[in-house]
Amino acid sequence: MPFVLILLAMIISNYILSNLIVGTTKKEFPENVKKINLFARIIIGIIAIISFLLINMNYGAESEAMKWFWVIFITVLFGFQSYIDWKYLKDRKQTIVSVILLFIGIGTANLLYIIY
Repeated sequence: MPFVLILLAMIISNYILSNLIVGTTKKEFPENVKKINLFARIIIGIIAIISFLLINMNYGAESEAMKWFWVIFITVLFGFQSYIDWKYLKDRKQTIVSVILLFIGIGTANLLYIIY
Protein backbone atom coordinates (compact mmCIF):
# COMPACT_ATOMS: atom_id res chain seq x y z
CA MET A 1 0.00 0.00 0.00
CA PRO A 2 2.70 2.58 0.78
CA PHE A 3 4.27 2.28 -2.69
CA VAL A 4 0.98 3.28 -4.34
CA LEU A 5 0.81 6.35 -2.11
CA ILE A 6 4.45 7.20 -2.84
CA LEU A 7 3.83 7.02 -6.61
CA LEU A 8 0.64 9.04 -6.31
CA ALA A 9 2.37 11.71 -4.22
CA MET A 10 5.22 11.94 -6.74
CA ILE A 11 2.89 12.26 -9.73
CA ILE A 12 0.78 14.96 -8.09
CA SER A 13 3.87 16.83 -6.80
CA ASN A 14 5.50 16.72 -10.23
CA TYR A 15 2.39 18.11 -11.91
CA ILE A 16 1.90 20.91 -9.37
CA LEU A 17 5.57 21.93 -9.17
CA SER A 18 6.07 21.83 -12.92
CA ASN A 19 3.08 24.11 -13.47
CA LEU A 20 4.03 26.50 -10.65
CA ILE A 21 7.77 26.81 -11.27
CA VAL A 22 8.34 25.99 -14.95
CA GLY A 23 4.96 26.87 -16.41
CA THR A 24 3.73 25.68 -19.77
CA THR A 25 6.94 26.45 -21.68
CA LYS A 26 9.00 23.37 -20.90
CA LYS A 27 12.43 23.15 -22.52
CA GLU A 28 13.31 20.13 -24.63
CA PHE A 29 16.55 18.16 -24.53
CA PRO A 30 18.74 17.84 -27.62
CA GLU A 31 18.15 14.62 -29.56
CA ASN A 32 21.30 12.84 -28.36
CA VAL A 33 20.48 13.64 -24.73
CA LYS A 34 16.96 12.26 -25.19
CA LYS A 35 18.50 8.92 -26.19
CA ILE A 36 20.87 8.92 -23.19
CA ASN A 37 18.01 9.86 -20.85
CA LEU A 38 15.74 7.12 -22.23
CA PHE A 39 18.48 4.48 -22.09
CA ALA A 40 19.39 5.36 -18.50
CA ARG A 41 15.74 5.36 -17.40
CA ILE A 42 15.22 1.94 -18.97
CA ILE A 43 18.28 0.57 -17.14
CA ILE A 44 17.19 2.15 -13.85
CA GLY A 45 13.66 0.80 -14.39
CA ILE A 46 14.80 -2.76 -15.09
CA ILE A 47 17.07 -2.79 -12.04
CA ALA A 48 14.27 -1.30 -9.92
CA ILE A 49 11.68 -3.87 -11.04
CA ILE A 50 14.02 -6.79 -10.37
CA SER A 51 15.04 -5.34 -6.99
CA PHE A 52 11.43 -4.62 -6.04
CA LEU A 53 10.33 -8.16 -6.83
CA LEU A 54 13.24 -9.73 -4.96
CA ILE A 55 12.74 -7.57 -1.88
CA ASN A 56 8.99 -8.12 -1.94
CA MET A 57 9.38 -11.92 -2.19
CA ASN A 58 12.08 -12.18 0.48
CA TYR A 59 11.09 -9.52 3.02
CA GLY A 60 7.54 -8.38 2.21
CA ALA A 61 6.03 -5.08 1.13
CA GLU A 62 5.99 -3.55 4.62
CA SER A 63 9.59 -4.34 5.53
CA GLU A 64 12.48 -2.05 6.38
CA ALA A 65 14.25 -3.31 3.25
CA MET A 66 11.39 -2.07 1.09
CA LYS A 67 11.63 1.37 2.69
CA TRP A 68 15.31 1.54 1.81
CA PHE A 69 14.56 0.32 -1.68
CA TRP A 70 12.22 3.29 -2.20
CA VAL A 71 14.68 5.77 -0.71
CA ILE A 72 17.51 4.52 -2.94
CA PHE A 73 15.30 4.27 -6.03
CA ILE A 74 13.95 7.80 -5.65
CA THR A 75 17.45 9.15 -4.96
CA VAL A 76 18.94 7.48 -8.04
CA LEU A 77 16.05 8.35 -10.36
CA PHE A 78 15.61 11.99 -9.39
CA GLY A 79 19.33 12.49 -8.80
CA PHE A 80 19.99 11.36 -12.36
CA GLN A 81 17.16 13.55 -13.67
CA SER A 82 18.50 16.55 -11.76
CA TYR A 83 21.96 16.00 -13.21
CA ILE A 84 20.64 15.68 -16.78
CA ASP A 85 18.52 18.83 -16.33
CA TRP A 86 21.45 20.76 -14.86
CA LYS A 87 23.92 19.60 -17.50
CA TYR A 88 21.86 20.00 -20.67
CA LEU A 89 19.11 22.54 -20.04
CA LYS A 90 19.89 26.22 -19.89
CA ASP A 91 16.69 26.89 -17.94
CA ARG A 92 17.50 26.01 -14.31
CA LYS A 93 13.86 25.99 -13.22
CA GLN A 94 13.39 22.38 -14.34
CA THR A 95 16.46 21.39 -12.30
CA ILE A 96 14.90 23.00 -9.24
CA VAL A 97 11.71 20.96 -9.78
CA SER A 98 13.76 17.73 -9.99
CA VAL A 99 15.66 18.51 -6.78
CA ILE A 100 12.47 19.42 -4.90
CA LEU A 101 10.85 16.19 -6.10
CA LEU A 102 13.89 14.28 -4.84
CA PHE A 103 13.35 15.64 -1.32
CA ILE A 104 9.56 15.20 -1.47
CA GLY A 105 9.97 11.59 -2.58
CA ILE A 106 12.44 10.68 0.15
CA GLY A 107 10.33 12.44 2.76
CA THR A 108 7.15 10.74 1.58
CA ALA A 109 8.77 7.30 1.61
CA ASN A 110 10.10 7.78 5.11
CA LEU A 111 6.86 9.25 6.41
CA LEU A 112 4.71 6.48 4.98
CA TYR A 113 6.90 3.77 6.42
CA ILE A 114 6.78 5.46 9.82
CA ILE A 115 2.97 5.58 9.65
CA TYR A 116 2.48 2.04 8.34
